[in-house]
Amino acid sequence: MTEKNNSSASAQPAAESGGDREKKPGRQVNVEQVLDIQVPVVAILAQKDITLREALQLTVGNVIQFEKSIEEPIDLLVNNVAVANGNTVKVGERFGLQIRETAGPSAAVNALGPRRG
Repeated sequence: MTEKNNSSASAQPAAESGGDREKKPGRQVNVEQVLDIQVPVVAILAQKDITLREALQLTVGNVIQFEKSIEEPIDLLVNNVAVANGNTVKVGERFGLQIRETAGPSAAVNALGPRRG
């Protein structure tokens, strides 16, 4: 993540490259419709691999320790593509993520491709 952004985000359509795509009559994409597509957004607290045996032995009250420090930023994925990171915040009685860094417009455009994962 390299692009810092303190203002509200705005989406801009990507410019089409010439010649690669053949235009078919009557098949124009309405950018406004594409921008309204629902995509999954996931905040990754931490990840760790454990054995299937360990997973099956988990019981109420067990604690799984992760290597990630509580000071490190949380990754934000859109359609399984990392697009930003930020710090956890409390919003009323709920959890939130305050964006501190974005991967830039190209990562957001990549997130619109086929679902990954």
